[in-house]
Order: sequence, then structure tokens, then C-alpha cells
Amino acid sequence: MSFGQRMLKSWLRCGVVLLLLAGWASGGRLRAQIEMPDAPSPAAQGQGRAMVSGVVKDVGGTPVGGAHVVLDGPAGMTRTAVTDEDGEYEFEGLVAGRYSVSVKAEGLADGRVVVMVPSSGDVKAPEFSLKLVTVNAEVEAVSPKELAEMQVKQEEKQRILGVIPNFYVAYDPNTVGMTQGQKLQLAGRTLIDPVTFAAAAVGAGLNQATQTPSQWGQDWAGFGQRYGAQMAGTLAGVGLSGYVFPAIFHQDPRYFYKADGTVKERTEWALKQVLEQRSDKGKWQPGWSNMLGDLAASTATVALYPHDDVHWGSTTAANFGLNLAGTAFGNIMEEFVVPKLVLHRKKAKQTTP
Repeated sequence: MSFGQRMLKSWLRCGVVLLLLAGWASGGRLRAQIEMPDAPSPAAQGQGRAMVSGVVKDVGGTPVGGAHVVLDGPAGMTRTAVTDEDGEYEFEGLVAGRYSVSVKAEGLADGRVVVMVPSSGDVKAPEFSLKLVTVNAEVEAVSPKELAEMQVKQEEKQRILGVIPNFYVAYDPNTVGMTQGQKLQLAGRTLIDPVTFAAAAVGAGLNQATQTPSQWGQDWAGFGQRYGAQMAGTLAGVGLSGYVFPAIFHQDPRYFYKADGTVKERTEWALKQVLEQRSDKGKWQPGWSNMLGDLAASTATVALYPHDDVHWGSTTAANFGLNLAGTAFGNIMEEFVVPKLVLHRKKAKQTTP
């Protein structure tokens, strides 16, 4: 083999080696290009340079502060914001894409708009103009009779310190007149109350201690006679002044609490109701029911006393005067003291039945 042939063969070998080396290098670069992952796009990173802003108002053009705004975007992205006092909101750092803006505000209808966001810049969303929400409310009409029944039921729960009945006081400024049946109901509820019997026993005990009347002894028989006289007066007083006379004269037997005003005005109000009563229609009249009831109670008590120990006229008059004085004192206590001690007293709002 000549020198030229050997050189050619050597160059061929070098060329083959160079080709192999070049192929290996290019193959490595190709594999590197195939195996290297692509750089994440701005959308995948969730960061961008765009911004969406807007304002929420009601239909009258007043900005709605405190409204909740939700932004839904590409790849399930969600952001929230709350409008400021000017009704404005904004979302920054957004990537290009299609976005939905929804808003909720108390008392207003929901709103929703769609905006297209470029890769950068501030996109102004359409202004929200929210309508008032229509509320369907059902109002149940209550007749005066039904309202009176509810008020009487409430009054039957009124007790001083949770013990002493305070049924005949109307604290609700919108109290309506009672029916005749309701007057009977309240009188009966008072008469069967255990405290009524206890009060008669206390009165009998005081009379026994003062030997009134003197012909009745100091034994249990004497106490029983005095107790019977007390119960007769109670039955007459409650039955006649609480039901019979109010039914005849169409008057309300209750005391009507004033609550406001000066001390003088409230005192005059309390004393006024000793001699005056409200009619079933709400007008003030001479208090025939109360006065005749007190007189009947005084007469019934005296009627059971021994005849030779009683001066009918003077004793009845004295008892009647004491009853009126007791009513006056009781009304003043009802106006200033008792309300603080009454349980289950309803403080009603000013409403028109």
C-alpha cells in the first residue's frame, strides 16, 4: 500500500471518528433539549401585571360599602375583596384571560359581570347598580277581641315578687278594652287565686287581734266568723267592681300605668283613677264601677257583723272611705314602686292595633 493510500485511509478514519464525535455531541444536545422542561408560563405561575377595578352602587347611585366581591379567573383562580366606603374594589397581579366578577350586598340583589383582561393594564369592570331585594312578608291580622285576649293572658301572669297577683294593671300603652267574658275571666282568676284566701286570713287575723267586732270570740270560731266576713267583702269587691258593674257601665276595671311624665303628672294620673275609669271604648268616665264596688264590699263585710255591735251607717261609711284611701295609695304604688317588683310584666312597643 502506497503512502498516499495509507494517508487517505488515515484521513478516512479521522473523518469517521470526527463524524462519530459530532453525532454524539449533537445527540446529547438533542436529548438535553427533549429532557429539559419548559419554563412555566405566567398563567401557570398565577402572577401577572394586569388589574381589574370597579365600583358597586345601588340603583339610586349611592356607593355600597362593605359589599363582598368575588373574582373567578383562569385555571380555577378565585379572589375576594370587600368594597370600601366609596363602593370601590380592585384586584391586582392578574394574568391575561376571561374573568367573572360577582358581588353580594345585604338587602340588595346579587350582581355579576364578565371582563376580558389583557396581559397588562387596568381594566375597569362595568359599574354595578344593585336593586333592592323584594321581601314578601305575611301579616296576620288580629281582631281587637283577640288582642284583648292576649293582653289579659299576659296580665294573669303579673305577680309582685312572683307571689302577689297584680292582674288588674295594664302596662301596655295600647291596651284595648275587654269583652264582658274577659272581665268575668279575670275576676274569676283573681277569686280562686290562693293569695286571695291568704289575704282574707290576714285581714281576719288583724280583726281578731283588735277584737273587731267585740262579740266574736278570740277562739277559732271567732276567727272563722271574721274570715267569712273578709271573704264576703272580697267576693263582693272583686265580683261587683271587677265584673258586674263594669259589665253594666261598660267600663274597664283595670289601672292604666302611665310610666312617663313628671312626678306631679304621674301622681295626678294615679289619683285620677280613684274616681274615674276608662270606658270600653277608651274614654274616661266617672268611676261608677270602682266606687259602687267598694261600697258593696264595705256593706257586705258589715252585714255579717253582729247587729247590736254595728252602727250601719257610720261603719259602712268608714269602710268605704278606707277602701277609697286604699285605692289611692295602691294607685300611687302601682305608678312608682310596683312595676319594679312585678315579674312577667310586658313592656310593649307603641303599636296601633
